[in-house]
Amino acid sequence: MLPTSKAPASPARWPKLDYAADKPVIETCHAYLQVIGKLPTRARAWSNHGWQLALRVVPRGFRTYPVVAGEHEAEVLFDCLSSEVVVDASDGSRQTVAITGRRLRTSSPSSSKR
Repeated sequence: MLPTSKAPASPARWPKLDYAADKPVIETCHAYLQVIGKLPTRARAWSNHGWQLALRVVPRGFRTYPVVAGEHEAEVLFDCLSSEVVVDASDGSRQTVAITGRRLRTSSPSSSKR
């Protein structure tokens, strides 16, 4: 039998989320994750239920499955702890793109023309 805990979850453990205040950050993260998540669609063979497309939740953030990149394979990590996108290739190379302070366009081009 597995042990059970009757203690309630501590509300102090989790920060209060304020969508209105964090909306730019949330939208930026969402856009980056959408782009990163699309990379395997062409680089990996289809598997049951599209599991090859899912981003894996890892201790630092979200990671793709290995994708073909030329003669090598690469994994892309959305690193939530260091606020960067990291590409690790099988040849040992690593490239990073800082995402701190970057903003993405939130309105469509047609809605900004008046």
